[in-house]
Amino acid sequence: MTTQTRATHLTRPDGRIVAWSECGSSQGAPVLWCHGAPGSRLDAAPGGPFAESYAAAGIRVIAWDRPGYGRSTPHPGRSLADLADDAEAVADALGLGTFALAGYSGGGPVALTTAHRLGDRVAAVGVLAGIAPPHLAQDADLAEHDLFALAESDPVALRGGLAQLAAGLREGTAATARRMLADGLTDADLEVAADPVFAAMLHATLAESASQDLAGYAEDIDCLRAPWTPTLRNVRQRVHLIHGTTDRIVPVGHSRAIAAALPHSELTEVEGGHLSVLTHLPEMITAMLS
Repeated sequence: MTTQTRATHLTRPDGRIVAWSECGSSQGAPVLWCHGAPGSRLDAAPGGPFAESYAAAGIRVIAWDRPGYGRSTPHPGRSLADLADDAEAVADALGLGTFALAGYSGGGPVALTTAHRLGDRVAAVGVLAGIAPPHLAQDADLAEHDLFALAESDPVALRGGLAQLAAGLREGTAATARRMLADGLTDADLEVAADPVFAAMLHATLAESASQDLAGYAEDIDCLRAPWTPTLRNVRQRVHLIHGTTDRIVPVGHSRAIAAALPHSELTEVEGGHLSVLTHLPEMITAMLS
C-alpha cells in the first residue's frame, strides 16, 4: 500500500480537459470523489487528513475537477448528465471496471446522477451533506440561496461576483474563506477548521477551485437549480447518506428528502455542521464498501 498521489488529465471529444488527483492505496478499492461547490481535485491531497487512513484501509480515492474548477475546462450549459459522462470518462481513463462513488454537498447530485446513469458499474454510493432537488427541498434554506436567486435574475452579475470572490480566494485564501463561510459555521465546524491538516486541505482546494474565476461554481448552480428529482427514483444502488443535524449551509432536511425519494437508502444524522461532517468520510466509505 502507498500514500503517493498523482494528478493527471484526459481530453474529452469536444477538446475539454478533465483533471484528477488520487490518494490512498494505488491498488485499493476505487472510489470516485465528487467534490463540493466550490471544491477541487485537491480534496485527494497527498498530505490530506484522510490519505493515510485510506491507504491503511486499502482504499483508492480519485477526485476529479468538474468543468470550470481547477484544471478542468469550463463547460457552459452543462447538465448533471454531462457531468456523469465526464465521471465515466475518468473511470475509463483509469481502467476502472466497477467502482464506488461518493459526493459532498453540491457533489452529491453528481454522484447520484452518475450512479443512475452507469447502473451496475457503480458498486456503492455515499453522499455527505448533499443538496436535494429543488422540488424536494427549498433553495431558500441554503446558505447560498442568494446566489441561486441571482443566477435566475442576473446571471451576468452572478459571474461577476464570483470572479471577485475567486480573486479573494486566490490572493488571501484563509481570510476570504472565513468571510465566505463565517455565518454558516457551527462550533463543531470551527473546531475542525482549526486543525492544521484539515485547514491546509480546505484552503488548498478552495484556492484551486478559484483558478478559473469560479466558472465551475456558476455552472454548478445552474445544474442544481434544474429539476432532477426523477433521477433519485432510478438509483438502484443502496445509498449511504450522512448529514450534520446543525448544518447551516445545507440543512439536514435536504438529506432527509433525498433519503425519502431513493428506493434504497440509509441516512445517518450526526452532531455537527457542514465542515465537521467531513470527519465522517472514512466511516462512510468503509460502510459503502463493506
